[in-house]
Amino acid sequence: SPTRYPTSENSYDSFVAVNYTLGHLSTANVHRLEAPSDDANRRRRRLEVEEDAAPAQAVIDIERLVERGYIEQQPAILLEYRDFWVRFDKPLAESYTLSDSSLMLDVPSTIWCNAAECNHLISKRDDEALSVFMTDELRQYFASEKVTFSVASMDSSPTSMDSSEDLTSDTLPNVAPSPAGN
Repeated sequence: SPTRYPTSENSYDSFVAVNYTLGHLSTANVHRLEAPSDDANRRRRRLEVEEDAAPAQAVIDIERLVERGYIEQQPAILLEYRDFWVRFDKPLAESYTLSDSSLMLDVPSTIWCNAAECNHLISKRDDEALSVFMTDELRQYFASEKVTFSVASMDSSPTSMDSSEDLTSDTLPNVAPSPAGN
């Protein structure tokens, strides 16, 4: 399932575009974000997904950490894991820049949710609390005291899938594969 509860891909009618930034990564950290795990390879084969579409386990782990940051670290957000799904829009290793001998990743992402839940998350979120939580978690994850995380931007309102006539499969952010069997 996309989140920690069984959810079908048709469960969400809206999405919110958000950009996160991961900073001060080593090249070893970036390589960890590139390599699909055995679990991702099994899932890719089961879903018949193209080879380069399978995310690395580290990417999946970080997406779930972001969800956890919204749910567990922000008491004003009264949502459950099944109410939204955080997905990074492209392979993280494709979105880095070199700055002062460390790597910065721009992480364009999509939060899939229903309009009411999207609006709630947008209005009640605390970007600073999420940044502090994620920085701490990623420092442990990568065993590096230098890694940072921040919320660069988030849409001020959700985009409805019903009213998105100009969106196509080419322009939709990170169209979710069927979560069957995940």
